[in-house]
Amino acid sequence: MSDKYVYVITDGECFKIGVSNDPESRLKTLQTGNKNTLELVYKEVKKHPFKVEKYLHRQLHKNHAGGEWYTNITLHDIRVQLILCTEYD
Repeated sequence: MSDKYVYVITDGECFKIGVSNDPESRLKTLQTGNKNTLELVYKEVKKHPFKVEKYLHRQLHKNHAGGEWYTNITLHDIRVQLILCTEYD
């Protein structure tokens, strides 16, 4: 079984929070057809990546912009939530 990463990709304004076994490949896929330059700003292997992802989505629901994208937040805001969800690590 391959490692699964929780990752964060940004276009400078919005953040996408997801799970992938290859975040760099996911970034390339998302970049195709996207006029904004995307950047992988966080990736970390998690024991329970889908639980971490779900936790982050719940905590940031007020900033939901559609799909797995969130707006009006910072990478720091996401990192704080990652620290708080240690029960899934």
